[in-house]
Amino acid sequence: MLKLSVVYLLTSDPRFSLGVRGPLDSLLPKIRSLGIDGVEYNIPNPFDIDGVRLRRITHDYGLDIPVLSTGLSHILYGISLSSIDEYSRLKAVGWIRRYIDLSCVLESYRIVLGLVRGRCDDRDLGMRFLISSLIELDRYAHDRGVDILLEPLSSSETNLVNNVGEALRLVDMFRSVRILFDVYHVLNEEGDIARSLEYAGRYIRHVHIADRCRGVSELGKLPVDQLLKTLSLIGYRGYISLEARIEYSIEESIKKFVDIVKGFSQIIG
Repeated sequence: MLKLSVVYLLTSDPRFSLGVRGPLDSLLPKIRSLGIDGVEYNIPNPFDIDGVRLRRITHDYGLDIPVLSTGLSHILYGISLSSIDEYSRLKAVGWIRRYIDLSCVLESYRIVLGLVRGRCDDRDLGMRFLISSLIELDRYAHDRGVDILLEPLSSSETNLVNNVGEALRLVDMFRSVRILFDVYHVLNEEGDIARSLEYAGRYIRHVHIADRCRGVSELGKLPVDQLLKTLSLIGYRGYISLEARIEYSIEESIKKFVDIVKGFSQIIG
């Protein structure tokens, strides 16, 4: 059964705008009423959140929390798992451990590693530092039954892990590392959604979608039918999550997302 979620930004800071934001008590019921099954919280500081309350209010409105996103920690606090500064790198590992703990409280048991892996002028050195951080985090996550979802990102955002092939090489090294498949980034870096999906296959645990301008206005121009067919072929049973700029009202933007994805799903059966 197709499940849909939206990225929910728990900050008013304008430096990152890919998601909805607003008061939980008024926005969560609105999201649920539009046909959304879950919210993917992007939390800036995992030490500054009441996870029990957040889980309760989310579940009270009939919504799940499929994954926990970490990107705002990099944007707002400079957290980087590949930092060349050892103190900063160890701090980043500590923050991600806290996100792992929080994902257990929220009952998502999955966290996203996207921007928080950072970037490094010396790519080889950056990869060594990233792998070193992942060694520590993989052990910690595995003991708690949490998946670390590595998100291949466009080269404009990082020079560390830009495509599915590079992500799979890291997946092979660890027990808890899996893949978040982001349609926007894959189209930018690889072009062929079906081929990349088949390549990543059983390691995909979450999917992000936005149009080629990272909005919602041109979602209908994406090969959504191809995306859904291939997800079905590889046996994917997780969420498709809207991570996009909200170009219209929240209601209009979410409705467009729901109508397009569910419309194509009905066509292909």
